[in-house]
Amino acid sequence: MENEVHVSASSGFDREPTPEAKITTKSKLKPSVTPRTFRRFFAPRDGSRDGSTKRDRNALRELAPAGVNSRERPARLDTSLFPKPTTPLSSPDTPIWERTRSSPTWSRSIDETIPSKRIKICHDESCEIIDDSDGEDDSSVSFPPVQPIRRSRFRSSLGDCLRRQLNLAAMPQIKATYSVHPYFDTTQYYSRPDDVFVCRDTSDNPRNTMPFCSAACHTNSLVAVGDEEGVVKILETSSTSTRKFKQPLLSFQAHNNALLDLQFSKDDKLLATASGDQACQIIDMFTQKAVFSLNGHISSVKQIKFQPGSNDFVLATSSRDGSIQIWDLRCHSRSKQQSRIAVSLSGCEEDLVTTHSPSLAYANRINLIDIARFASPLSFLPSTLQGKNTDRRTMPLQPRKTSSVTAISFLSSSNPHILLSGADSDATVKVWDIRMQQSHHQQVTPLSTTTPPNHHNRYRHFGLTSMAISADASRVYTLCKDSTVYVYSASHLTLGSDQELYNANIKPRRGSPEQTGAGPIYGFRHPKLKVSSFYVKLALRTARDDLSEMLAIGSSDASPMLFPTDERTFPKQPPIQTADSSLPLKACADIDDAQIPIYNHGTALVRGHEKEVTNVSWTSEGNLLTLSDDTQCRVWRNAGEEARELRKCGEQGGRRWGYGWAHVEAEWNDDSD
Repeated sequence: MENEVHVSASSGFDREPTPEAKITTKSKLKPSVTPRTFRRFFAPRDGSRDGSTKRDRNALRELAPAGVNSRERPARLDTSLFPKPTTPLSSPDTPIWERTRSSPTWSRSIDETIPSKRIKICHDESCEIIDDSDGEDDSSVSFPPVQPIRRSRFRSSLGDCLRRQLNLAAMPQIKATYSVHPYFDTTQYYSRPDDVFVCRDTSDNPRNTMPFCSAACHTNSLVAVGDEEGVVKILETSSTSTRKFKQPLLSFQAHNNALLDLQFSKDDKLLATASGDQACQIIDMFTQKAVFSLNGHISSVKQIKFQPGSNDFVLATSSRDGSIQIWDLRCHSRSKQQSRIAVSLSGCEEDLVTTHSPSLAYANRINLIDIARFASPLSFLPSTLQGKNTDRRTMPLQPRKTSSVTAISFLSSSNPHILLSGADSDATVKVWDIRMQQSHHQQVTPLSTTTPPNHHNRYRHFGLTSMAISADASRVYTLCKDSTVYVYSASHLTLGSDQELYNANIKPRRGSPEQTGAGPIYGFRHPKLKVSSFYVKLALRTARDDLSEMLAIGSSDASPMLFPTDERTFPKQPPIQTADSSLPLKACADIDDAQIPIYNHGTALVRGHEKEVTNVSWTSEGNLLTLSDDTQCRVWRNAGEEARELRKCGEQGGRRWGYGWAHVEAEWNDDSD
């Protein structure tokens, strides 16, 4: 047939056309995918026509981290904060697109707008929704403001996370509480009659001898006392021990002259001694025999110190000849026997006794700091040598040729190469780098020298007798001859750019100019604190266990002093003294009004000694040992109840006989101890 149409296979139709279908010659292709058809078949259906999808997308955007921090959340869970149903029950007037559910809904979830994640929510008919809004308008419901998440002020990260989870407010910064009264710790000390040891010699007819120095062990409660005969006595200071303090554990002869300083090594196996016979010895405490000898000074040795961090091999000694010498026990030149000659007072040659000790190793001196060669300003000439019309302020300073180095101390274990020194010529503290070697052509200059107190420049210079450094190496305490303890800031010992003071890896600079350090920042003084000789020393108790840091000082008034060093115990407005009671009246008129703060918050330990208290030392248990010119050594123990009872009991019945206690002013209330 001519009208028959053959449909090719490329037309895409598999079935034959029906008679009713209109037969056309145009072939039909598959429909193409256009954006319009894509949106028609694949776009998610909008559940509502009032913009709920837009709101859901905004809610999804607000769940981002930035949005969470910008929105404020409620502080606690409250049922009144839940929103009310947004749509009423189905009614004939409700549009068909809002009558998709027969039960009330609160808000359309985000997942319900996605066709692939639609789920059917079945509501329990037994669940009754109670409206407690009392007919109030839903628009009045508002969310309370909540603070956004901020950086926590606490050091603990676990506590910060817990507060964030519980949505708690940040707590204020916790500050440590501390007693503001300085008598809180110093009034706890007292001494019993059994806590007294009388120094005697070892002859057949024993006589009393004066103790000059003492040193406490680091690992136990034993102390070593050196007297004017060169004898070392070991005493037990613990109150729980069966041995009494009155009887020494052992005694041995260390030198044939007075002992001026003692110090134990870190492990208490070695004892370093400084004597008036111009020599020092290192004694093995297991055998009580000298194993090293340090000979090099030409005058009495005043102090000897172990260098921290050197395994007790390096020592520093100071002498009245004005020099500081550094020794290394690992470098010894020779070993020989040491001869000791005892001379009798009768003048007969037959009374001369020569003894030979076992062989000693003589240590080599590795460095020398000769302070006596420095022409530094030391003191003024007396005004009686000058004319009447001469102004004392314009007089030139007259340096002395020699000065005794009375105090030395290493700064800290982190900077063991820094050595501090004080002399009897002035109140300045010199900072040295012991790594700098002195040559014949060039002297070793100090890194810096602190500024003396102002009134010393106006009247006269007072020397230093002793020095101590706090455990954290932040404060330097010096005892001056003007009966004042001056406190320096260790970080301001030099005001220049001396890298050696803070970094041990810096190579020392030879020939560098001397820098100037700051003066004392404050001082301690008390009416009973008198320093009449250079034998009066101070000692610092380090903070350990429940004991705070405390300063003990001897006194020429027979009453040792205790000063708390915690600056939180100082008064907020300290008195600035314009006149020094320890200076002559003629000198007080020339003192400037601008003085450093002087604190008078010390406590005196009374009735313990009758003469000048020279040396003091702290034991490992926190007890205080004091030495006096009355040939007695006394232990002061920390017991608040006994000390309070001695202050209140009075002199009736002889209850105070042989006792010593901490004396405080009348306004102090003992009930608050």
